[in-house]
Amino acid sequence: MAKRKPGTEVSPLDYGPAEIARIQAVLKAIECARKDETGQAVQAFRPPGNALKAYARTHRAPLSAAVVIGGADLTVLAAHAAGGPGAYGAVAMLTVAAGSRVAWNHRPKARRRKRARRGAAALWTASTATAFAGTAAGMASGPGQLVMLGGGLAVAAPYLWHARRRPPRPEVAGELPVLTGPDPRLEAFRDRFCRSGTCKGADVHSVRDIPDGFAFDVTLPADTGATTGTVKKLADQIAALYDVSADQVAVEYGPGRSERRACVSVLTVQDAWEVEDHWDGRSTYDPEHGWIRLGRFLGGEDCHWLLHRPGSGAAGGIIAGKIGAGKTGSVHVIACEAGMAKLCTVCGAARTCARCDPQRIVALWMGDPQQQPFGVWHGFADLMAWGPSACVHLILLAHAAMRERAARRGSQTWTDHLGRANTGRGFYDPAPDEPILYVIVDEWPMIIGDPVLAVHVKPLADQVVKEGRKVGVVLILLAQMPDVEQLGLRSLRELLKAFNVLAHRTDGLSQHMMGIEGEPAKLDPNLHGTGYINGSDNRPAATMRTKHLPEYLKPGQSGIDVRDLAERIAADPLSLDDAVLDAISPYGYTGRHQVIDGTVIDEAIDAVAADKAKGNRRTGLTLHRAVLQVTGGIPVSPPPRDSQPPGGIPAGTAPPPPGAPPVPLPLLAAALAQRGEMDLFDVSEAAGVDALEADRLLGELAAAGMAEQVAPGRYRATITAGGS
Repeated sequence: MAKRKPGTEVSPLDYGPAEIARIQAVLKAIECARKDETGQAVQAFRPPGNALKAYARTHRAPLSAAVVIGGADLTVLAAHAAGGPGAYGAVAMLTVAAGSRVAWNHRPKARRRKRARRGAAALWTASTATAFAGTAAGMASGPGQLVMLGGGLAVAAPYLWHARRRPPRPEVAGELPVLTGPDPRLEAFRDRFCRSGTCKGADVHSVRDIPDGFAFDVTLPADTGATTGTVKKLADQIAALYDVSADQVAVEYGPGRSERRACVSVLTVQDAWEVEDHWDGRSTYDPEHGWIRLGRFLGGEDCHWLLHRPGSGAAGGIIAGKIGAGKTGSVHVIACEAGMAKLCTVCGAARTCARCDPQRIVALWMGDPQQQPFGVWHGFADLMAWGPSACVHLILLAHAAMRERAARRGSQTWTDHLGRANTGRGFYDPAPDEPILYVIVDEWPMIIGDPVLAVHVKPLADQVVKEGRKVGVVLILLAQMPDVEQLGLRSLRELLKAFNVLAHRTDGLSQHMMGIEGEPAKLDPNLHGTGYINGSDNRPAATMRTKHLPEYLKPGQSGIDVRDLAERIAADPLSLDDAVLDAISPYGYTGRHQVIDGTVIDEAIDAVAADKAKGNRRTGLTLHRAVLQVTGGIPVSPPPRDSQPPGGIPAGTAPPPPGAPPVPLPLLAAALAQRGEMDLFDVSEAAGVDALEADRLLGELAAAGMAEQVAPGRYRATITAGGS
C-alpha cells in the first residue's frame, strides 16, 4: 500500500487487492466470533438513539396491524352506540379517508413493491368489511364478536405468516480444500520403477479412479530407449507392488498408440473379478458399429464382439480356452446376442419409419461334435449339426451357400446414392432378406483330428474363411489351444484373428498365436469367463470378463437363462434369401430348426472313397457331388463316358485326379461354351482342381480371348458351343 501523509484520509481506492483480501478475512473472522453457542448471529452493537423510533421502525408490521385493528374496533363501537343512518355515514367517511391514504401511499410514483400494494389493499378491504359488519351486528352480540375476531385475524394474517417460527437452516459446509500433495499410489510406482532401471526418469501422472481401483499414465523419456513394451514387461512386478493378482493389472497403449506412453490400470479390491456382470437379456446390438456388448474390461468399460463391419462384410472369430475356462459360456452369450440382432425391413438401421418392423439379420448355424455343450440349442438353432460328421455337412452347406450367394451378388445391378448404375457388390451389410450365416462350431479339433473328415473339411473351411466374409458367411471356431495341430490349417487361425479373438485361460504359446498382449495362462483357474479379447476395441492387454448368463436357472433362481433366450430366438421369424435356399436345398436342407446327423456325409465320404479305389476307372467324384447323389440332388449313377454332361468336361474326358497335369484350355473352353457362364466353383468341380487353380485357368481363358469376366470369380464364354 502507498504511504500517506499524516492527517490525510485514506480512500478505499488506496488499498491494493492483497490489503482488501486481508481486511475482508478479518471482517469475516469478526463476524464468526459474534456468534453465540447456538450458532445464531449476535445482534451487532448500535449507537444509542430514540428508543421509541427504533422500536417502531423494527416492528412496523405488527404495530400497523394493531393500529388498524384497534381503530376498526373503536369505530365499530362508537358507530353502533350512536346508531341510525349517521353511524353508517361516519363509517363510510372514515373508510374513504383510510382508502385515500392507502392509495396515496401506494401510488405508482411511490415505487412500492407489488407485494406491499396487494397487502395494503387487502388490509383496507378487511377493515372496511369488519367495520360495516360490526356496526350492524353490535359488539356485544355473538355474531358481532365473531365478525371482529375474523376481521382481526384477516388483518393480522400476513404478519403472523411471515413471523411464524421456522426450524433453523443447517449451515452448508464449505468446499473441502483440494489436496495438492503427492498421491501415495504414484509415489510407490515412482520409487519402485522410475528412480532407476528401464523406466528411469519416466513421468507418472494423470491418476484417476476406476471401479474397484485406479489408473494412471506413464510418459517415458526419449533418451533412454524405453517403450510401451518395457512397461508391459513390468506387469507382474506392478501387481506385486500393489499386492494384487496379475489379472488385476493391465498395461496398455495410450491415446495415439505412442510407444513412449503407457496406461496402467490396477484393481485394488481383492477378488474384484468375482462380481458377476449379470445380463438382463436385452439385445445390445449396435448397427452403427456392427457389434454387441460381450462383457466388461477391468476398468468397467464395455468390451464388444464384432458381428459385421458396416460397409465391409461379416466378421468371424476364434475362441480358445482350457476346460472350464468359460468359452462355452461366452459362445452362449454371442449366440443369443447374434440371434436377437434385428434391423427394420424398410429403413434398416436408420429408424426413420413411422412404425419400424425389425426382423432378425443373423441365422444361427451351430455345430456340436461332442453332442453335449450346445444341447440347449438343440431344436432351437436355425440349423444344428449333431456330431463330427454332421459338422462337416454343416460346413459344406455354408460353402455351397457362399458360392451361390457370391455368384448372384456378382451379377447384381444396383444404383448408389449418387444415381450411378453398378454391377456386382464388393461389400456386404446384413439385412432381414439377406442375413448373415453365422456358423459356430464347438471343439473344432475333434473334427480335424479325424483323418477321414479332415481331408474334406479343411479346404471347405479354408475357402469359407477366405471368401465368405464379403457375402455374409462366416465361421466361429472353438478350440482349447489355437495351434496348427488343433486348427488344422495356419491360414484358418490367421484369417479368423483379423476380427475377433477371445482367449480364456490357455497356455503361454496361445498368447502369441492369437495376438493377445495379456497373459491368459495366469488367469484365475477357479473363475470362468475371464480372458483377453483382441477385436474392435483394440485392447488386447486388458483383462475382461464375459457377462453372466446361466445356461439353465437353478431351483429357486429367477431371471433369464440361455434356454429362455433360445426359445425366443426360435419363435422369431427368419428369412433366408433365394440364393442360399437354392444352394443348400439339394444338399439335404429341409427347413429351420433342422438337426443334421452324420448319415448323409458318411455315405458321401464312403462313395468318394469307393470312387478313388477304382483307380483308372474313377469318375472324379467330389464330396459335393457325392452328397447330391445321396440326397437325390442329381442322379446316383455317373453319366456314360461317351456322353458329355451339361456344363462338364467334353465326352470321353474325365476330370483328372489330384496331382495330374492341368486341364487343357481348349477342353475347358468347350465346357464354358456349353454352359455359357461358369464360376470358380463350377470349374473346380468340373476339372477336379482347387479354387486357386480354377481361378488361374479362367484367367488364362480370358487372356486368350475365349472368356470374359462378368463378376468377381465368374466368367462368360466368348465362343459358341460349335467352336466358332
